[in-house]
Amino acid sequence: MIHEDRPLYIGGLLRELTIAVHRNIGVELSEHELGDMKGPQSMALGYLIHASAQDEIYVKDLEKYMKIRKSTASELVSRLEKNGYVKTEKSQKDGRLKRLIVTEEGHEAHDRILQFLQEIDDRLVEGLSKEEVDTFVNLLNRLIQNMLP
Repeated sequence: MIHEDRPLYIGGLLRELTIAVHRNIGVELSEHELGDMKGPQSMALGYLIHASAQDEIYVKDLEKYMKIRKSTASELVSRLEKNGYVKTEKSQKDGRLKRLIVTEEGHEAHDRILQFLQEIDDRLVEGLSKEEVDTFVNLLNRLIQNMLP
């Protein structure tokens, strides 16, 4: 149902917000000397850090987590390796597989990313009360649920 008093569709506003956030992330990546890292790489790096604390992680795990094809996951890992954020090593569990290991440089990059993502979040909610932020997050979660199959 479309409300007549609404000048823009909610989807359009969410798109504008997403574009603005992505622009800010790009600027922050450059300013924090992470200009060679793109959004998917930072997302993959975060996953690898958290998941590898529990178990060995392979390209197929990254592929499943990010919902991407094997070739895309392999390219992503190659870029992370080239930039020094991860390395591959023969699995201790299955010698046929190569596990993904986050390097010290990868951990440092992840820490910087988390810091500026927090700064972006702080900027997003500037001037809003805690109750307004809680309401907004609740509404966003409900909108997401509405759009799931």
